[in-house]
Amino acid sequence: MMSELTAVSCTPNWTELTPETQPSGRATASMAFDTATGQLILFGGNNGGAFTNDTWNWDGTNWTQLNPTTSPSARQGAAIAFDPTTGQLILFGGFSFSGFFNDTWNWDGTNWTQLTPTTSPPPLYAASMAFDPVTGQLILFGGDNNGTFTNGTWNWDGTNWIQLAPATSPPARDSASMAFDTSTGQLILFGGRDNSPTLLNDTWNWDGTNWTQLAPATSPPPLISASMDFDQDTNQLILFGGFGGKSSTEFLGDTWNWDGTNWIQLTPPPPLPPARAGASMAFDSVTGQLILFGGNSNSGVLNDTWNWAISIPIAVASPPSQTIGSGSSTSISLSANIPGTAFSWTVSQNAVAGASSGSGSTIAQTLTITGSSPGTATYTITPTSPAGCSGSPIVVIVTVQPIEPPTNFHGEIKYNQFLTQEEIIHLLSWNASDDPNVIGYKIFQDNTLIKTIDNRNTDKLNLYNRMRNKVYHYAIVAFTASGESQPVTLNL
Repeated sequence: MMSELTAVSCTPNWTELTPETQPSGRATASMAFDTATGQLILFGGNNGGAFTNDTWNWDGTNWTQLNPTTSPSARQGAAIAFDPTTGQLILFGGFSFSGFFNDTWNWDGTNWTQLTPTTSPPPLYAASMAFDPVTGQLILFGGDNNGTFTNGTWNWDGTNWIQLAPATSPPARDSASMAFDTSTGQLILFGGRDNSPTLLNDTWNWDGTNWTQLAPATSPPPLISASMDFDQDTNQLILFGGFGGKSSTEFLGDTWNWDGTNWIQLTPPPPLPPARAGASMAFDSVTGQLILFGGNSNSGVLNDTWNWAISIPIAVASPPSQTIGSGSSTSISLSANIPGTAFSWTVSQNAVAGASSGSGSTIAQTLTITGSSPGTATYTITPTSPAGCSGSPIVVIVTVQPIEPPTNFHGEIKYNQFLTQEEIIHLLSWNASDDPNVIGYKIFQDNTLIKTIDNRNTDKLNLYNRMRNKVYHYAIVAFTASGESQPVTLNL
């Protein structure tokens, strides 16, 4: 996992994941990572026509529906967060057609258990909840109490809800975004909707005792139901989407990062999640993924799964190494785990000519050896994602073999009875080269070319008018379009 953006030369981006199984489309579902069980839990929501109470776990690749024997009733807009001091994944409140809830539940990895605190907040829909590791508090703020928005601040102590009494508080609201920013040590609350109802874009920080309104120079537009959580890998507090904007009536698909002082609008490259509100977002520290799921959009409820991450391309070469004959072309295909990845390479040569640096998705270069022994071309290939992220280089070694000569070169002497006794015939034969690039053979006599055979399958040659009592020095080479093999010699 990356703990700092400077660890790689690229920026994070959105990647749509393709799980084989997934929950139905829904908005305002409750999602949080349970550190005790290592599960990213999604519960309930509104599927566009009904409320649900199903429980799902994300494993980094797929969603799996769990089957607890007990569960909270169907609802949307319940607050959820993990409390590491008590080891509890706490779910509170929500809304369904049967009304507003103020029940408290704990997920233990298998079942939901309803807890019985002696004190509780009032029934609340769309309250905000997050754990503050600096103060050790599981903070619940605001929410809709049967049509009246609240601004109460509550702390869960593992057994009871304790209402706190900060000297300053944000105005009453529901549907605000809240998460702890590990990089700045701030518990940040953003936006929501007040009783007017007016959409808000104010930013607040909780210090354990009081709320302090911050004054960023730049901020997202007024929003409700934007998704927010801290990404431990990219070291960013990310806010995405929401409903509002300049017209206060549009779904948004903007991505923002809080840097401790200001909100910075990010511009990740496509593909991007469609505009939405009421999506569920949580960081999975087991898989290192900041997961965005579902939400409501202009086209209805969604059930797509996205990951915000530094997507590092992983290059694959096919084949991973190659052996070719001198004068042949390499044929190496390059691919990566991220569509649109570009590839560039450098190369070092040893007893080889023809290799060069380049770029593209295929390495096709004609290589020849410069001596009589095999040579190598070593390609170092670097992938670069569309977001500008360079992955780890891979190395492909191409071994270039000399052109394979014919074998078993031998000769016979045949006397021609119709000629004078001084003249004989030399019958030369050989086994054809197995090198598929060979296109023929050249025959030399005493270092002089006497015959070129343009047929790689030819394996014999008769030479007439040879003189008796003379030693002939023959040599044969196989040749390709770009070179020749080492000679095979014969004295006859």
